[in-house]
Amino acid sequence: MRYILIGENPIEDQRIYEALAMRQIVCDVIPCGTIQDINRHLSNAIPTILIINEPTSPQKFYRSIVKSIRDTGHLCGIVVLGRQASFRDPIDYLDAGADSYVPLPVEPEVLDRVIKTVVRRTSAHERPCDVITLCGGVFFDQTKGRIQIQDTDILLTASEFKVLKTLIEANGKIVSTNSLKEGVYQDLMRAEKHQPSNCIQVFVNRIRDKLGLLDKSAVIETVRSEGYRWVQGHYNTDRLIPVGTTCINQNINLPPVAHVPQ
Repeated sequence: MRYILIGENPIEDQRIYEALAMRQIVCDVIPCGTIQDINRHLSNAIPTILIINEPTSPQKFYRSIVKSIRDTGHLCGIVVLGRQASFRDPIDYLDAGADSYVPLPVEPEVLDRVIKTVVRRTSAHERPCDVITLCGGVFFDQTKGRIQIQDTDILLTASEFKVLKTLIEANGKIVSTNSLKEGVYQDLMRAEKHQPSNCIQVFVNRIRDKLGLLDKSAVIETVRSEGYRWVQGHYNTDRLIPVGTTCINQNINLPPVAHVPQ
């Protein structure tokens, strides 16, 4: 599930972002632009919850955003954090297509429950667990063997795919290097005999580079003398290298490792 927070007040947006992050809801924070700009961030291929932080002076523009999203057929859940200048505000937003209207100020625990309720309501529109959210704006497509970063597709080799999938499925538990080798090559003895001892380290480093994270331990943690662990929910999009840098496009310049098979 992807979460997008839209607002015009950076200080208040940051406060909402941090409150949700404490509850394992990691949002992409985008400034309110044109309706076309916002629609570009939405895709029915990736289940999404859109959280709109209405400005101090409620604007019809925000209601038009909600209506436009519904008119274009997007199935995302929409939660509006509103100022409720009049009793009509919730009615107007819900009529436009919002799933929930929450008057501000709101306790973080209440907002957490509201968002989870909207997630349940929209779950019927989700794809069956083919796309996993790695962090805000970063997704792992299991069926196509690729990572998607802000609408940029990064292809994985078969070995990288197996390593990443194994670590995610371990759900935070340490996976030994030997277990990863066995998962990649199906035969540990063959791997030990024919592959370099650092082959898993090479694959992990390639995955980290393709994710484009400034903090290399933000997603895959190296546990000395034991193996690797998938770290979930302890990072945010601030650690992403901006789109357009050489690290997150399909022309990634990685150190050549000719002796490690793909």
